[in-house]
Amino acid sequence: MAEQLTNLIIFFSTIVASLSYSYLITSNLQTPTYKLISLIPIFYLFTTLPLLLSSPFATAVAAFFFTWLANFKLLLFTFDRGPLYKQKALIQFITIASLPARFKSNHLLHSNKKSPSVLIELVVFPLLISLVYKLKNYSNTHVVLVIYFLLVFLLVDLLVFVSNAVVWTVVGVELEPP
Repeated sequence: MAEQLTNLIIFFSTIVASLSYSYLITSNLQTPTYKLISLIPIFYLFTTLPLLLSSPFATAVAAFFFTWLANFKLLLFTFDRGPLYKQKALIQFITIASLPARFKSNHLLHSNKKSPSVLIELVVFPLLISLVYKLKNYSNTHVVLVIYFLLVFLLVDLLVFVSNAVVWTVVGVELEPP
């Protein structure tokens, strides 16, 4: 348990230090070529760092957030594009880079409708988990795989919803619902 906690602290401190480096160093460089060269170690680090975590769930979530999303956001940032390009504060840069958040577009700003889909997902998710444990040994493997697929889809959608709530709380920017 102590080793896992140590790995988690190392993981998050490395992420914050890497994103701080990305913000402070590359924002002072002018050409995209130099920005790209300076971010190559960060791309490598974000690709291999999730393997430090011992839990398969934590590794999968970290790989989704950092290996996939953060690397592509940083790649867009090197070419002065994407959501990181317009961030002026370091905390906003780190938050937007590390979480799957999308800013609302102008035509969505005036719609204040709350989607009940998250509540439905919160009810369906535990039902699917209990169903997969009941059917795991007695049912067709294809049925179990379909349930696992639905669980992964719901989990990713719930993670995006939670990360949007965190970004809204920390940065104060209104985001698109997942």
